[in-house]
Amino acid sequence: MMSIPCLLQTFIAQEQICLKRLWVSSNPTWMVAYRPIWKRKRVYVKLEPPKDENNRGGEKVLTVYFSSTEIPIWILFFALGASSDKEVVDLIDFNIDDAGISNILVASIHEADREAEKKGMYFRRQGNAISFVDKLVKSCKFPPGESIQECISKYLFPNFSGVKQKARFLGYMVKCLLQAYTGRRKCDNRDDFRNKRLELAGELLERELRVHIRHAERRMVKAMQRELYGDRDLRPIENYLDASIITNGLSRAFSTGQWSHPFKRMERISGVVATLRRTNPLQMTADMRKTRQQVQYTGKVGDARYPHPSHWGKVCFLSTPDGENCGLVKNLAITGLVSTEVLDPLVDKLFDCGMEKLVDDTSTKLSGKNKVFLDGDWVGVCEDPISFVVELRTKRRHKELPQQVPTGYPDGECLT
Repeated sequence: MMSIPCLLQTFIAQEQICLKRLWVSSNPTWMVAYRPIWKRKRVYVKLEPPKDENNRGGEKVLTVYFSSTEIPIWILFFALGASSDKEVVDLIDFNIDDAGISNILVASIHEADREAEKKGMYFRRQGNAISFVDKLVKSCKFPPGESIQECISKYLFPNFSGVKQKARFLGYMVKCLLQAYTGRRKCDNRDDFRNKRLELAGELLERELRVHIRHAERRMVKAMQRELYGDRDLRPIENYLDASIITNGLSRAFSTGQWSHPFKRMERISGVVATLRRTNPLQMTADMRKTRQQVQYTGKVGDARYPHPSHWGKVCFLSTPDGENCGLVKNLAITGLVSTEVLDPLVDKLFDCGMEKLVDDTSTKLSGKNKVFLDGDWVGVCEDPISFVVELRTKRRHKELPQQVPTGYPDGECLT
């Protein structure tokens, strides 16, 4: 009697763009983007030509795109609590001795004044700026149901609790954009491995389970509504919840290879699971260390297929299939390690290393101090970044911090 070995399947790690950081780009226009998963929470600051027909050849102006609305950035600063133009310039914290930067800021002020004059409003008075933003947001194609205060609190940089802290982060976004525009900072590269994150088996299973649990929940609600419309008494919940929806959904995902899309609810993606080949141990190890980058084959892939210097020591340059997946399916090198999410709170330990709390006002100047970021969130500032990084690395060597917590001091900012 011949025995047929069962086929084992393994997950392929999915490469995704890191959404917990700012993205600076120059194509098709100069822009810095804050892009969480929820589209309503996304914020874009763009450097564009002025709208005034009489000033088309003048300096570019700064504009914010928030909640599907185009807002002059100077008006948004005043809506977030700024009281004067000088205070806004201090929030941006950029060297205004550069004539090009000064012209951009002055042009942005004039653009805000012109937009306010069209509405017959002086936005520098207290309360006028927030009313102006409220009218712009309410006049968009899909206006939110919340008030403008709730909209700013929930959707504009939700990681910050205070409005003044949101204004500081907006100023930091403008500073990053101006630095890139003047050549003091490089634009972010999508193909850099430092700008990517890997979705592992836990995250992929969690997303697929959420889809099928929502489906079962909708079916349960409809069954209970039919009982209520017929004036019948409700039975125990197990009579309405069909667990086979979740079981069959997961079985279908493993058998067909069609898994839920990370961002688009109605679409499915392939290449998430693969059959584990066990011809020899090396082949099995290679199958379990595969990564895949999802791209649209119909469009221009760009440099996604080509090796990047950041792949060195993390990805095998030779182990990639031929054909349409060449360069998109990679194998992690034996020296490549994947860090996972740290659940322990680290902010208190950062305070012990010399970090100061981020103040919730717009008048205190932070020039000369370095910003501290934790997983993409601005959590504080420090005066001596070198000693801060040394103390942090000392705690990591003494196992007071997880080993996978990286530390660095690039471009005058402490990133952790």
